[in-house]
Amino acid sequence: MSAQQGLTRYIHWIFAGFVILWNARGGLNFFMQVASPEFVAGLPQEYIDAIARRPDWATAGFGLAVFGGLIGGILLLFRVRISFSILLLASFGALLTVIDFMDAGPISQLMLNLAATLYAFRITSR
Repeated sequence: MSAQQGLTRYIHWIFAGFVILWNARGGLNFFMQVASPEFVAGLPQEYIDAIARRPDWATAGFGLAVFGGLIGGILLLFRVRISFSILLLASFGALLTVIDFMDAGPISQLMLNLAATLYAFRITSR
């Protein structure tokens, strides 16, 4: 194995690991918002208002984005071909969230899922 291949392998693991950690954090945030009124009550008022006014389809998009991204990231780590399709679906979920809630959090989720989708396409299309 050349030095370039070794570096590429490590960058792949770092990127896939970041995708997994980011989406695991998002999944925890999703569960806390949906299942724990105490967690939501401890947030700043503008977040409470945004969560309260968010429609169900945007909440579903949020869940699809983080859990699809988590599953897609795990599959990406092992270079499984279907990771592309799952990450594309997660990107759609993030887009639904962005449409309703224009903020840095959902936009960064969308950008990460799109980057992971493009990367998955590149490594699985060989």
